[in-house]
Amino acid sequence: MSDRRILVLFGSQTGCAEEVALQIVQDAARRGLEVRCMAMEDYELTHLPSERCVVCVASTTGEGEVPDNMRSFWRFLLRKDLPPGSLSNLMHACFGLGDSSYPKFNYAAKRLHRRLEHLGSTALLPLGLGDDMDSLGVDQALSPWLVSLWAKVDILMPLPSPEALVPENECPASRYTVTEVYEGAMPPADISLRPPHERTSRSSLVPNRERPFAAHVLANVRITARQSTRDVRHIVLGVAGSGLRYAPGDAVAVQPRNPEQRTMSVLAQLGLRPAAWILIKPAVAHAPSFPVASCTIQELFTQHLDLFGVPRRSFFRMLAHFATLPAQRERLQEFGDVKGAEDLLDYCTRPRRTFAEVLAEFSSARPPLEYYLDLIPKLRQRYFSIASSPLLHPDQIHVCVAVVRYQTHLKEPRFGVCSTFLADLPANAAHDASASSEVRVPVWIRRGCLTMPSDPEAQMLMVGLGTGVAPFRSFVQTRQCMQPSAGCSPGHTVLYFGCRHKQEDFLYSNEWEVHLHDKDLQELHVAFSRDQERKVYVQHLMEVQRAKLWDTLSKPNSYIFIAGPSNQAPKAIRRVLKEVAITEGQLTAEHADILLKRLEAEHRFQCETW
Repeated sequence: MSDRRILVLFGSQTGCAEEVALQIVQDAARRGLEVRCMAMEDYELTHLPSERCVVCVASTTGEGEVPDNMRSFWRFLLRKDLPPGSLSNLMHACFGLGDSSYPKFNYAAKRLHRRLEHLGSTALLPLGLGDDMDSLGVDQALSPWLVSLWAKVDILMPLPSPEALVPENECPASRYTVTEVYEGAMPPADISLRPPHERTSRSSLVPNRERPFAAHVLANVRITARQSTRDVRHIVLGVAGSGLRYAPGDAVAVQPRNPEQRTMSVLAQLGLRPAAWILIKPAVAHAPSFPVASCTIQELFTQHLDLFGVPRRSFFRMLAHFATLPAQRERLQEFGDVKGAEDLLDYCTRPRRTFAEVLAEFSSARPPLEYYLDLIPKLRQRYFSIASSPLLHPDQIHVCVAVVRYQTHLKEPRFGVCSTFLADLPANAAHDASASSEVRVPVWIRRGCLTMPSDPEAQMLMVGLGTGVAPFRSFVQTRQCMQPSAGCSPGHTVLYFGCRHKQEDFLYSNEWEVHLHDKDLQELHVAFSRDQERKVYVQHLMEVQRAKLWDTLSKPNSYIFIAGPSNQAPKAIRRVLKEVAITEGQLTAEHADILLKRLEAEHRFQCETW
């Protein structure tokens, strides 16, 4: 067995950790290493003690949770029957992807790194912590971490000769082969449309990432005023017969599509034939499976490649290989170099310049078709908190979607791919005989960060910021359907809601009034931040309810929930709760922190931010 072997494992919820893992694989291949790469859930765990070197890339999801495709791997590592020295022959390196605005920043990677060390594995280098909040995103920490990683690996597994290192100016082979086989409306009958591992019956399978359910759009209603600068949609998806089951607090994953007209314009610029059918096959052992085995070029760029995402440094480094104009090649190389970080920040990251725009500007760089699968990441799913109760709407999923549109210094406005995809879908198109299947929305369910108490007598305090009110619509609808025990009263349910203007973006205002009247909701406090000269936020309203807040904090059957953007508001709300524990509960600052941490550990203080 080769002693120059390395294993790369990733735990990824949205695809970012997988993208980093594949970058590591490319670097390893340049060094002639025998490299394997896979999701942690796909790895045969009993082989881990016999590995020599493993590089783990892990994102953190929710409230410090591991990604779905890391769960089985993590459960195995936590087994109590694993002796402390069981991985003593292993060396490891861990890199985490997280967001420092969350309290449990990079929690999954930190715990994984510690657990591997506890089991006897030797760390090649300190844990790397990528932060989405950095100016360059995760690349800011990743680039120096990779330099350190390969310095260690080159000592541990030296090159057989200096010539064995593939120069950076030499273009790596593509991970895929793409063959044009047909051009027309339908493919030949012998072309399979799915990868081999997916050619199975779907009848008994619950929809998931590999097999999403194609939901109908039953309603698409703007719920902000026309004069509002914010376009928020209430969208109802029909999922009857899907087998999908969800609970209050869960999220629905939506697989979006790129705008068709914009995509067709890009294909024309690239000189590609949209109607051509292609076959996609892995060209190397470490190539991840592609979502489809065959499709048209138009479908490839519309449904599978993140054409309107923002490129990272690795994209420029590879694209430079294909630029035929020296000035363009040199500029791409500068953006792809660590030394060009500030230039890349100004050119691409800050103005949110897209893959499509970069390809248009560097017109001499026209890679072979298969390289677009290496250059452009897969179009990732987006998650939305479900805004409906399964007790009231078992065959529907409601979502509250803020349509992302904004301007940078670039001429064209920026847009959110998924929110625009959803906002542009016509309602009830599924019942129109002339409507195509294009209006269907691929969806599946993901367990959410928030868990509603099953006890109808439990007290709930909910704080929703903007569209963060969505899960609490589900909670209140569910409480509407729950009956307390005989002789008992329903739990006191309080909602704090924050928005800008009462007449513009007070989401679901009429529904809250009905719930108040029907006693499904006992209190509603709304902060309209821009309706007066002095801005008023939810934390200001909470400060004047200190006695009631302490009553919630101190009761054993009470729950506190926060949902909304990961700005300063969640931290300010936590600060108010701490002050309430000090002033009303007569606790010291230290004991107030202990109380909040205990409530978090008991899942009675839950937060979902993005």
